[in-house]
Amino acid sequence: MKKFVVILISSIFITSSVIAQFDPQFSQNMNLLSFSNPAMVSMDGKANVMGLNRQQWVGITNAPVTTVFNITLPFKINDTRNVGGILFLDDRIGLFANQGVYLQYAYQRNFREGTLSFGTNVGFLNVTFDGTRTFIPNSDFHVSGDPAIPETNENGISFDMTLGVTYFDKNKYVGISLAHVTSPVIDVGERTTVTVRPLLYLTGGYNFFLEDALYVLKPSLFFKSDFISWQVDLNLIIEYKQRFYGGLSYRFQDAIVLLAGVKFGGVNVCYSYDITTSRLARAGAGSHEVMIGYSFLLERTRRSQTKSIRIL
Repeated sequence: MKKFVVILISSIFITSSVIAQFDPQFSQNMNLLSFSNPAMVSMDGKANVMGLNRQQWVGITNAPVTTVFNITLPFKINDTRNVGGILFLDDRIGLFANQGVYLQYAYQRNFREGTLSFGTNVGFLNVTFDGTRTFIPNSDFHVSGDPAIPETNENGISFDMTLGVTYFDKNKYVGISLAHVTSPVIDVGERTTVTVRPLLYLTGGYNFFLEDALYVLKPSLFFKSDFISWQVDLNLIIEYKQRFYGGLSYRFQDAIVLLAGVKFGGVNVCYSYDITTSRLARAGAGSHEVMIGYSFLLERTRRSQTKSIRIL
């Protein structure tokens, strides 16, 4: 059965040309805004280090496993606010592995009562197929040694870019970005070509401060489309004393998400669990996602040189 699942997942990708939504999905999109929109890096004005791991459709052999690592650092050039960063992606499904390495940059300027930010991700995508793990059953319906199925490791690499713009202030944020603007075409070996369509992201959120800011209600929306299909997440988070938070998300026709997190000393830890609502619920046990982040200010406050007159 496990070998059958390997073949089933791999057969989705092993064609002369593969065209589909390429980016992985994340339930904690509100904690990972800079992945889809580089203009949303360091919106809190702090340096950020973040790692996230997603185990999707647990219980299904060779289901997707995704890891993201992101570092962003704000800096100034002639009194202009800038943010630089680096983003790593490792996304595995079946016999395929997609890796990405990106340099991030955002330019931020004051606009009305908030900040207008323009950003870009520039880097490379690498697609690998592990042909050593292919399995072809011995039967009248299968052909061993099929030249369309590689039996060795194959890989290909291509340049990739994302552009984004965002407006944010204390109470709200809204952003739009276009990933894979270069429409990368990746030749994986000699027989397979992966075409990555541009992917449109729309994001927005608002903070409602309740009871003297003791509680903050944070509804948000996360939408993506490759101009053929689309997906939308509706999120509702409540935060207590800027430390504890939890909430629900609904991914249209796919999953209901439960999440909880805690912040302490600049550290942000969050766990989420997807309750699958599609037919995949019969085969798997949902999806798990863990995120750990750390934020800190780079600028140090100088100590006052003023002494008390009592000890002069």
